[in-house]
Amino acid sequence: RNWVCRAEALHMWYLVVALDAPLYRALARGADPVGPVRYPALGPGAALALFDVERRRNLTAGAVSGAFHEFRGGRFNDLSCGKVRAVAHILRAGLHVLFLDADVGILSVPLALIPTDGHCHYAYQADLAPRRDVACNEVGGTGNTGVYWARNSSEMVRWFFAVEGECRAHPDLDDQENFWQVFRRVLQAELGLAMGNSCGTPNPKSPYVCALSPCVAPNGYVQADPVPRRLLERLQGRAPVVVHPNFVSGGAQKRAMLRNLSLWVGDGPDQCSAKRARALSEAWGPQTEGMWLLERAHRYVTPVARRSHRLALVWGRAVLVAAGMAVVYWLCKGGSRAPSSK
Repeated sequence: RNWVCRAEALHMWYLVVALDAPLYRALARGADPVGPVRYPALGPGAALALFDVERRRNLTAGAVSGAFHEFRGGRFNDLSCGKVRAVAHILRAGLHVLFLDADVGILSVPLALIPTDGHCHYAYQADLAPRRDVACNEVGGTGNTGVYWARNSSEMVRWFFAVEGECRAHPDLDDQENFWQVFRRVLQAELGLAMGNSCGTPNPKSPYVCALSPCVAPNGYVQADPVPRRLLERLQGRAPVVVHPNFVSGGAQKRAMLRNLSLWVGDGPDQCSAKRARALSEAWGPQTEGMWLLERAHRYVTPVARRSHRLALVWGRAVLVAAGMAVVYWLCKGGSRAPSSK
């Protein structure tokens, strides 16, 4: 609900890919209860599709629905690997992908997460543990697979499809562990994708992978001090684009952290309202205070804005796992023609 509220407020187009058939049917009906969970009605910016993990991995019907909350146990790994496979098909269809998990708090349209250098093939969120001394140019060891951008290149298609085999060979590991195993063992050596630079810094004119600035896309390290005013001080006074509480376990705990950060607008009688959007903007300072006015103008600018910010969303079962697909071909090429819908 929170993710959809922000996506709609920021007039984005997004594709929801349910990873099992019952969830797909529930979302198709719109905001129907699924067990104890009521999923949100998808807004006018949404489209809906199905990538059935149970069928593709020969699982018993219903195996996914009750086990997804068990982090890296049960069917969690099967489902998380299914996310990567679904994105692999999107990449192969010729679309770039901006992936945002459903627990991500979105402050502004995330186009700032998309590298402008044509030699960049993958931009990841640095996976930094909770602490207060994070620098804006830190790159971390590997990236979190809850926030990333991937180019629709042959290298990326190969990387994402190779993760499926790694997942089957190592069913005790989730998508993130298997994802970076493939990179270290295969792609870094064979394809020459350099790693270790912060996105936006000068890079050699060869294919590379870079880390998004932890000041632009902070992850769970903010758990050490999850208050907007103090976090802004640590981020050099500039509001981030997204915040991802990945070091917080459990839906209730993640919601509590996002509330502390004034990034939760998805519940209560005034959920998704302009009032809640304005409170979010005011909490994050002068640079975001005008955001709520733009969001209220949504109905007037929708036709143009949706052509500019096409995003997609991939949802998993029970714990909502989301992805964003940014169709930026026309931006890269400098044209105005709408991107392919393949």
